[in-house]
Amino acid sequence: MTHHQRYYPGIILILLMFTTAHGAQTVAELYRARVEIADQTAEERTRAFQNAGRAVVTRASGIATDNLALPARLADWVTSYAYDPDAARLYLVVEFDASAVKRFLAQHKIPAWGDTRPVTLVWIAVREPDGTLSLAGSDGPSAYQLPLQEESQRRGIPLAWPIFDLSEELSAPITNEEELIQRLRVAAATYPVEALLIGIIKPVADSGRVQWRLIRGAAEDSWNSVGADTTVALGAGLNQLVIRLKAGTPTPGGGPLVQQQLISMVVADVFKLADYARLFAFLEGLVAVAQAWPTRLTPEGRLSIALEPRVTHADLTSALNHSGILILDEDSRNLAVLGDATLCFRLSSVAAK
Repeated sequence: MTHHQRYYPGIILILLMFTTAHGAQTVAELYRARVEIADQTAEERTRAFQNAGRAVVTRASGIATDNLALPARLADWVTSYAYDPDAARLYLVVEFDASAVKRFLAQHKIPAWGDTRPVTLVWIAVREPDGTLSLAGSDGPSAYQLPLQEESQRRGIPLAWPIFDLSEELSAPITNEEELIQRLRVAAATYPVEALLIGIIKPVADSGRVQWRLIRGAAEDSWNSVGADTTVALGAGLNQLVIRLKAGTPTPGGGPLVQQQLISMVVADVFKLADYARLFAFLEGLVAVAQAWPTRLTPEGRLSIALEPRVTHADLTSALNHSGILILDEDSRNLAVLGDATLCFRLSSVAAK
């Protein structure tokens, strides 16, 4: 039994999460977390508050926020907690004040995400060595689907997964990506989801690379994600999915979300809170930028940012490059942090005059 199967048309959709009739899902207990705890001492409870707080901040934003430092005293955020023994293990269930979490996200320029979120149908395809395209998961969750499923649950991203009812109608191998995407678009059209996400895994030596296509009604968007391996690349792709879903706005008829233009950027040498504050004070005051928010900060000081511009890509690049705060950087290691980054800069050590 294989982990993926050449594309066939007969599709039975199984939603792993309950959805409403309009292709959206309400994420339950958004500001509650259950974490394992060693004992009931005050020190262990403080540590558990940090773990629970990080889980809630990630789920409330949908963005991986593992590198954001939480306040040392999280007890001020806690509205209630209770110990929950489970066999030989002990857990702490913590409820956080939603307004406190939202204030923290706002301070870091990360938009909170409401508890009703669009459901996205996900197809993962693989470019085989012979050039053909195969779909993962025809006989159950594949090695590619499992990490996406786990990460989506951690972030509160409602995903739906298809399984396949094999038939003879379209059994011929497919090599053209656009043909595959068109067939998947048609196959998914009748299902109660707001978005269709197609990821095509490309073979790359010693790393992972995934090409993504997001389809919502008549609107489409695409990006690439890369990583040390395919699992890392898939996780990076989820970050970009959340950004695009959160940036969408309802159409006048209340139909599918419409994607706004977004540009991804990496800024290197962001090591201190003062660096972070100076950078976002500059971006917020720049006429060329409608809004900007961070998506990832690495321990090496590389900050990934999503930008919604008011100008063309070339004009935005020029405005950033002549600011005196940012220096254009072609370092491929910095670009690889975000995967689909189209702009890469270093933060100047000297503020613009």
